[in-house]
Amino acid sequence: MRHENSVFHMAASASRRTRRHVADAVRILDATRLQLSSLSNGWVDTVKGARAIKLHITFDPRDSIPLEATFTSQRAGDITPAKERMIEPGMTYVFDLGYYDFRWWAELDAKGCRFVSRLKNNTTLEVIAEQAIPTDGSILSDRIGFLPQRMARSRRNPHCDPVREITVRIQTGTIIRLVTNDLDAPVEEIADL
Repeated sequence: MRHENSVFHMAASASRRTRRHVADAVRILDATRLQLSSLSNGWVDTVKGARAIKLHITFDPRDSIPLEATFTSQRAGDITPAKERMIEPGMTYVFDLGYYDFRWWAELDAKGCRFVSRLKNNTTLEVIAEQAIPTDGSILSDRIGFLPQRMARSRRNPHCDPVREITVRIQTGTIIRLVTNDLDAPVEEIADL
């Protein structure tokens, strides 16, 4: 265990560029609601007549295996168990809007992790730089900027470092905004995550 902590410390203190080249260690976080039968009556919450639980997964896409799975009430937010899990320094975390929490993103950043997520449509970005994008393909923009300084109820945003917003047209034609704390990786690498 002592050696494991040393490795985590070294990974956290390495530059982002070095961490990216050391390993392609990616963790995908996701959650899904599982509908249950009437046999679960009495031990599972019922919401609007539906008996369900929520399954939270940490998935390793390189080895195509789930690394961790937990169950919660269907009412639990996707991010709730993620906040309780150990953050692996130097890891790349990929997650969707259910993990939208600037405070948690700041924790990931402080531990030397890279994160890639969707950005809500109503989240503004104070743009400080526009990056060049490939002329052919699905990437529509690549910008660096700051997230809003204030969060809900006038709380100060703990994530004060610049982030990168990449706008992509996915295969269905839908346009999505990605956000990452990796300002250096090729835009295609981030979009592919």
